[in-house]
Amino acid sequence: AKRANRLATVSEYSKNDIVKTYNIDAEKIDVTYNGVSPVFQPIEEAEKSKIREELAKGNPYIVFVGAIHKRKNVQRLIEAYKKLKTKENIPHQLLIVGEPMWKSQALHIPEEITEFVHFTGHVSLEKLAKVMASADCLAFVSYFEGFGIPLVEAMQAGVPVLSGNLTSLPEIGEDAALYCDPYSVADIQVKLKELLNDEDLREALIAKGLERAKHFSWDYTARDLWTSFETMMNNIKK
Repeated sequence: AKRANRLATVSEYSKNDIVKTYNIDAEKIDVTYNGVSPVFQPIEEAEKSKIREELAKGNPYIVFVGAIHKRKNVQRLIEAYKKLKTKENIPHQLLIVGEPMWKSQALHIPEEITEFVHFTGHVSLEKLAKVMASADCLAFVSYFEGFGIPLVEAMQAGVPVLSGNLTSLPEIGEDAALYCDPYSVADIQVKLKELLNDEDLREALIAKGLERAKHFSWDYTARDLWTSFETMMNNIKK
């Protein structure tokens, strides 16, 4: 980082983290936000039904997408889901899309909800887009993210989002997500219940999410990265 003429990173949060951690001049760092594939779009109800039959026994589901790593906080999500399933008797199942980064990251699934929690492992981009668009909500309660691409994928697919309220996630989601304390199982549970049951909230977040997603595109990423290169070359000429 110190040797580089210029740095590019994916969020203001990450930029500030680099400045603080490595004592790098902020003027040397450009923010080039990630983009999202255009395959993430709302889909027809008939297509949603097929996905639900295939992956969740025909039931509505909550989806998590990402590598299974401690910072993704999937274990607390599972505990919150268990409380909703056993105490509130919600009809939803929990779909976890991703693979453990290390064997040590294996999750504990309480026996009473084993039949309601499903792991897909890695899926293709096209399949992921359908899986995302068929969910009742995305639960992405990480306590550390540099950007959080699944947030924008869900928004672009017309799916409401429950997000952790730390690091880069509020920057990316702005007012288009419902936020929770990722360290509190109780708060995850309360906010998840609210997101699943409050139809006005769901419709508002879906509408805001579709608009927010328009701010993120790989074309914009390319544009901003090109600008960063030009700045670097102009500085070298001087």
